[in-house]
Amino acid sequence: FAEAISVAARPSPTAAMTTQCAVRPDGVGVVSLDNAPVNSLASTLIESLKASIAKLVADPAVKAIVVTGKGNFFCGGAEISEFAKLLGPGPGAYKEVHASQPFHDVMDVIDASPKT
Repeated sequence: FAEAISVAARPSPTAAMTTQCAVRPDGVGVVSLDNAPVNSLASTLIESLKASIAKLVADPAVKAIVVTGKGNFFCGGAEISEFAKLLGPGPGAYKEVHASQPFHDVMDVIDASPKT
């Protein structure tokens, strides 16, 4: 891979849950989910994924984007350690925006990209 760039989200206890972004010489942008052991979708990883995709979409050298997982897993699903954080605000907290909206937003960014 060419230059590897780590796109980290806001600092938090889960700040290590991020993505690595690189552009291969053939113009393929590669985003690697990095949240050991199974690359689960923590809120910081979701924010980092969205930023990485946007960065690669804006790069004219990138012809295509591939999303993969670091290590032996692509993605193990939701980060269950964050479930309690979602329940804390109470039942009325998500009347306007559902707790899973950031996940849907990043999937929309991937879906709308002309390079994925």
